[in-house]
Amino acid sequence: MNDENTNNILESMAIRQLPGRVNAEQAAKLLGFTLDDLTILMGDAKLAFTPLGKPAPNAPKFFAAAQVLRWAGDPDWLDKATNTIRKHHLEKRQRYSPVSQN
Repeated sequence: MNDENTNNILESMAIRQLPGRVNAEQAAKLLGFTLDDLTILMGDAKLAFTPLGKPAPNAPKFFAAAQVLRWAGDPDWLDKATNTIRKHHLEKRQRYSPVSQN
């Protein structure tokens, strides 16, 4: 990432009065996803959507605000994330749909 992009992200954080790290609810809101969607996104290693540190499964999750804003401004990442969530819900529906008996 170049210095101009970094400066733009930092300016955006200052305008929004964002701290250096945001919790899961704040990250979801910035990205336009639900809190449940974030859990799905964290499970997909290809998206690199991982919380800061190594929190326990039941611990609160925090994300770098600058990275969340980068993802929010990246159409390719948002497309991949949206497809990941769509596929998850499709597979879930298929698992629980009644199988027709002939």
